[in-house]
Amino acid sequence: MEWEEDGSYLLSCRNSLFYVNDLDEQPIHLLDFPAPFIKTWICRFRIFQRLFRFMFYNVIKLNDGTIFMTFGNELATYKNGKIKMIDTSGKRFRVLRSGCAYDNKHFVFFGEYSKNENKDPVNVYKYDTINDELEIVYTFKNGVIRHVHGIYYDKFSEKLWCVTGDDLKECKMICTSDSFKTIDIIGEGDESWRCVSLIFTKKYIYYGTDSEFQQNYLYKICRESMDRKKLSKVNGPVYYSKLKSDNIFFATTAELREEDEGSVYKGISPTIYAVQSDDIVIEVFFTKKDSFSPIYFMPGSIHFSRGVSSSAELYFYCVGVKKYDNKALSLLIE
Repeated sequence: MEWEEDGSYLLSCRNSLFYVNDLDEQPIHLLDFPAPFIKTWICRFRIFQRLFRFMFYNVIKLNDGTIFMTFGNELATYKNGKIKMIDTSGKRFRVLRSGCAYDNKHFVFFGEYSKNENKDPVNVYKYDTINDELEIVYTFKNGVIRHVHGIYYDKFSEKLWCVTGDDLKECKMICTSDSFKTIDIIGEGDESWRCVSLIFTKKYIYYGTDSEFQQNYLYKICRESMDRKKLSKVNGPVYYSKLKSDNIFFATTAELREEDEGSVYKGISPTIYAVQSDDIVIEVFFTKKDSFSPIYFMPGSIHFSRGVSSSAELYFYCVGVKKYDNKALSLLIE
């Protein structure tokens, strides 16, 4: 499941997108993201789908019904039955899952994610969904960061938040109230500020670390004082998170298999943690990385749907894990 809202769900399978009004209904085909025939044919087999990252990373339903999509390292919109590709002037990069921000007006913001081993300049973009215009609004200079992990819209402050990585000095959490004309640095300089996704509530900002060399934790930041509180250890790096019916969920990722040697902090057991109102953190789902290489065939991860519905269920999708790979699941929220 890519998107959820009452009376409208968007589901994906490889490069195809489907919709249903109710999850008990048969999915109706909506679109096929453009892709070479040979790759589409090969990726009917799951292992090649994972090898080529042949999947949607972001699917956002905008207020006017337009669908903004990122698939592999390509971007497009879907409106009035037509797919329109977004020209990035030859630059090839991915936007990490859930890593683009929609400001609930008509702009979508995203940053470049690639290996970028030379630490070349990294751009942040603003896409105007009405005029179909793409603009670079900020550039991290050469050597400042490796890539952008994600940009998130905070509806409470009407600010955009950006998180970057990966080395110590590259780990940054920044925010902006004027579309990156100016920025404020919330924290930087060590792995306690290395994260992929953020959760916003009226009083706090929550996140989990994506640390490689130290213990991973869940944190919350008080909006009023900007004090940061450590909530709990977790068993691996946190990629994705979800706010659902006032419940906060974080998912850890397995960057190793049980037989791999490496940093214990990279994790082998993808797990969903729930943060309760008293800051008590509990495990609500647990699984294991499958036997395929996390480098070539993706880490073991848990993806949450975007959007908001009144359903009492938490929807998520598993990649690279035993028993549940390529399966969409749900948990009843009590």
